[in-house]
Amino acid sequence: MFPRRDLVTGDAEGYGWGSTASRESDMADLNQVTEHIRGAVGDNSGLGKTVKLDLGDHGKIYIDGASVPNTVTNEDKPADATVSMAWDDFMALSNGQLDPMMAFMQGKLKIAGDMMIAQKLAPLLKR
Repeated sequence: MFPRRDLVTGDAEGYGWGSTASRESDMADLNQVTEHIRGAVGDNSGLGKTVKLDLGDHGKIYIDGASVPNTVTNEDKPADATVSMAWDDFMALSNGQLDPMMAFMQGKLKIAGDMMIAQKLAPLLKR
């Protein structure tokens, strides 16, 4: 599960994620999110293609839904679809605080490549 952020302090519950996170703790955050997505994807997500989440300076998450078993890594490889968004917007989306369609319409979420695959990804990102 992804934590909810305290709107006053910016601190997050659950993983010790805070607003003053260093690059090292950003990587811990990315690793925890990657592990969560790895568990949600499982051996066969049914995606049938590859997807890359580009979270800016926080890193990337690559989901290979074309291979069986499926794999989830932090590699920066070409993908059938690339979903780009800021870390904070990603966290809000995964916590249900940001609607994916609204994020797309507002330019907070950008998709390059196969949009249908990106739509199949949404349930895997929810906490």
